[in-house]
This record gives sequence, structure tokens and C-alpha cells, in this order.
Amino acid sequence: MNRIIISFIVICMLSGCVNTKKNVKLSQVLLGIREESMKKKYSNIKDKYLYSIEIYNNDKSKIVFNSGSFILNGILFFKEDEDFAYSDDAALYHSQFVDAMAIDVNQEIIEKYLNEYNILEYDRNLQSLIDESPSNVKCYINGKTVLLFVNDNGSYKLFFTVDMTAQG
Repeated sequence: MNRIIISFIVICMLSGCVNTKKNVKLSQVLLGIREESMKKKYSNIKDKYLYSIEIYNNDKSKIVFNSGSFILNGILFFKEDEDFAYSDDAALYHSQFVDAMAIDVNQEIIEKYLNEYNILEYDRNLQSLIDESPSNVKCYINGKTVLLFVNDNGSYKLFFTVDMTAQG
């Protein structure tokens, strides 16, 4: 009987470890999105790799913007040269450079991407993470492509993209 209980506990612990895999590198996020996109497992993308920021209308009764939904929409419906545009080939391309080229957010990036879209006004958690350490939010710029990632409880997630169809 004790062996059964111990075996059950070990199995539960191992399955828990598998399900809580963290994206400790930015390239893991891009490669994971690409892999799930190619398998057409779009709900996995939103759950595992995207950090959703919700922006409401003036009376806060209706969501008018959800960054995760916009990124997912860009994956589903290919658009070129736009915010949230995506292609599998470009994700693979940028995964080669993102870890080395991404920088911690600074005031210029905050002004250009986060304040311009009022993102920090609507997501206080993101603001807290930046206040705690600018390294919690990473920015990757390569040519026309801009990607913003947040370290959410030890796992990086993508929350903003500009033209992830461009390669270089």
C-alpha cells in the first residue's frame, strides 16, 4: 500500500514539473509560438507564451484591446508590416538573435512603446515589474521588428510585437 502511495506522489510531482516548464530564454518563447502555430494549437500559444494586457473603454465596461488576442490574430491572419504581424519563418529567424540582442527596457523604450499605447496605465503589474527591475521587461529590435517580453513569475511571455514578418 505504501508503494502505491509513494508511486502516486512521485508521478504527480513529475507531471507537475512537466506542466510548469518555464520559458527562461526569449528564444524559447518564439520557438514555442512557432511550433504551436505550425501544429495549429492556438490556445496553447495564448496560455503558454503570451502575456495579455487588457485595455478598457472610458467607462471600463468593455475591453477594447487585448494584446494576447491581437498577437494571436496576427498569427491566424497573416498581415505584413503591422503591429502584431507574424510569420513562422520570421519567428525562427528572430529566435536566433533575440537572446543576444534583447535589452532591458529603458526610458526611451517605455516612452515609445509602453506610454504611447497607454499600456502601463492599464497593467499595473507590468509597471510594478519594471519598477522592481527593468530587466523584467526585455525589448528586442531588429530592423522593422520590435518585440516586448515580460518575465512573468520566472517565465518570459510576449506581450507586444511590431512586424514579426520582417527578417533583418
